[in-house]
This record gives sequence, structure tokens and C-alpha cells, in this order.
Amino acid sequence: MKIIDAGGNIGGTSIFFHNIFPGAKFIIVEPDNGNFDVLQKNIKQNNFGSYKLIKGGLWSKCCYLKIDRDFRDKNDWSVQVVESEKPTDLLGYDIAGLMKLGNFDTIDILKIDIEGAEKKVFDDFNSVSAFLSKTRFIAIEIHDEYNCREQINDCLLQNNFIFFTAGELTIGANKSLVFNVQSFLPANASNEFV
Repeated sequence: MKIIDAGGNIGGTSIFFHNIFPGAKFIIVEPDNGNFDVLQKNIKQNNFGSYKLIKGGLWSKCCYLKIDRDFRDKNDWSVQVVESEKPTDLLGYDIAGLMKLGNFDTIDILKIDIEGAEKKVFDDFNSVSAFLSKTRFIAIEIHDEYNCREQINDCLLQNNFIFFTAGELTIGANKSLVFNVQSFLPANASNEFV
């Protein structure tokens, strides 16, 4: 089991998945210093086996990033990254780069909660297709103030994903990689996503 948690915050989602899949390999990416410090402690305290913690941000390419605290309510859970024209100590990683770092040929679960940067990650259809074709399940929080939901949904559909919305998350399964994908859908899922 190979899991990428982009926007790892303090590790809650990764700890949840670790409890379900104790042998899983994790790549956890978090840009905020305070969150990253707590994340490190939480991962050690929960006896993760195979993991890489990356203090950085998920982006459409490898580049320098900087923290922008003017997002939403300006609290720690709404830290946003933006590309920096100057070198910084905060690096941006694309999915292909993360897969290479973790020696992942596929991704079983890709969780993305990156406070609007998903718009950048899903900008280039070819690079998106390259990682979605190797991803079994995706859970992404789409921040609608960036007007990218249709773009992301189109990318998922064009890459053979079936998906639905549950609360703030869009959850999808790759029909090419998941056996009996219909059983994945909740009973109340809309047929437009089948």
C-alpha cells in the first residue's frame, strides 16, 4: 500500500490510514513549520514503519514556494503556498517527483488538501494524466473559490475515474485499476459520475 498525503497538516489523515493499513508506505507533505513539527511528533508517536516526511508543498512542478497567510481565516489549517520568484527554503514538488522520492510506481491512495494549490496541480492535463493513470483512489478537497472544480472533475472523468462528493471531499476510484469499482459508490451517489 502506497499513500501520498499532500497537505499532511499534523498527520490526522495519515494516522487514520496507518491504523487501517499498518504496513503502508507514506509520503507526507506539509509546508507550514508549526504543523510540520507536530506532524513529526505524531508520526513518531504512532510508530509508522515506512514513511518520508517532506517539508514542502504540492505544486504543478518542482520550484520554490513561499507561505501566504492571507488565505481564508488566516489560521494554521488554512496556510496557502504560492510560487516564489526567488529561492526559498520551501520547495514545491509535483506528483511525479514525490513518486520518485518514495520509489512509488503506483499510488494506492492520493489525498490532497492543499488550500487552493490544487488548481495549479491540475493545470497541465498531460502531467495530471501521467499520475492519475497510476493512482487507484483519490480524495481531494477542492476549494471552490479558485473555480477549478469543473477542471478537476474533467481530469478525473477523462482519466477513467468514478467519483462522488462527501462533505468537503471529492472521492474517486480509477476504473482501470480498481476491481468491481461499482461497489465503491455509496447508494446515494449521482449517476452523472458513473
